Amino acid sequence: MSMTGWLLLLLLPFANLSAPEEASSSPDIRPEVSMKVLSCTEVVGPDTWLVLACTFNIPDKWHIYWKNPGISGVPTEIRVEGPDGFVIKPVVYPRPQVIPDSGGITYGYEKEVTLLVPIHPPATWPDQPEVEFKVSADWLVCRGACFFGEAETTIRIPWLVPAEQGAEPPPLKPWATTLLAEAYWPRPLKRRPETTAKIVDSRLIIEGRVSQVGKAGFLPDPTPGVTFGEPVHTINDGRFVLSVPFRVRLADTLGQPPLARGLLTFGDKATMPVFDVSVPINVSSTNDSSVINEKE
Repeated sequence: MSMTGWLLLLLLPFANLSAPEEASSSPDIRPEVSMKVLSCTEVVGPDTWLVLACTFNIPDKWHIYWKNPGISGVPTEIRVEGPDGFVIKPVVYPRPQVIPDSGGITYGYEKEVTLLVPIHPPATWPDQPEVEFKVSADWLVCRGACFFGEAETTIRIPWLVPAEQGAEPPPLKPWATTLLAEAYWPRPLKRRPETTAKIVDSRLIIEGRVSQVGKAGFLPDPTPGVTFGEPVHTINDGRFVLSVPFRVRLADTLGQPPLARGLLTFGDKATMPVFDVSVPINVSSTNDSSVINEKE
């Protein structure tokens, strides 16, 4: 799969930050989480795409969190700083695991996970042999006890101007081709045939063909001020319907347009297919009981 093709599907040398050590059997001793950063291509050129792969290695029985941690936890975050003209896109998270917690459900990753940072270079760049990016990350690692962690590194990637205009973009490295083809990267919902999402009477309604992979599910990733209830799953004539109730507290939206957003999942394993869902919520109707105009 080409770099451009992969990015459209999503909508659109190693740096070892801590030496791995044997994980402690005691949750009271800080576990060593490490992060490595790779470029998915050998070089970067003008007006193409670059993707940084940030891989976290997590000690056995510990976990870090998805961008929506769930009932508790803190999102794992990556920040990339690059030269002027390079557009840093939002981090792409793979489908998380559902991790039971004493207070409810959390979402995260165990053992190893790779997060992706797409970057779009400018059409022109000064005559320099390399492009430098500073990559930093923060996470919370938990197993009973929890510890904050952070890492920072710099990665340099050769800058190569094609010999002629319209040349093919730099190819993906073999390992990156395999990585980006995995089913656990969220795809746009419109790429799943006969599958739709809409708002009906304070509910997010997702419907489509039943998958042979497994039962449809929903992992919430709401914008500020939006909270979801438990999804209701039904099947009729080979089609599933997921009905997910939600509420909007206008005072907590932070000025952002509220979205019914999350992941449509199939099967119960984090390696199985997943699709992005994002539907604007119309809050103009004050008669809608799901819209709370004042803090309770």
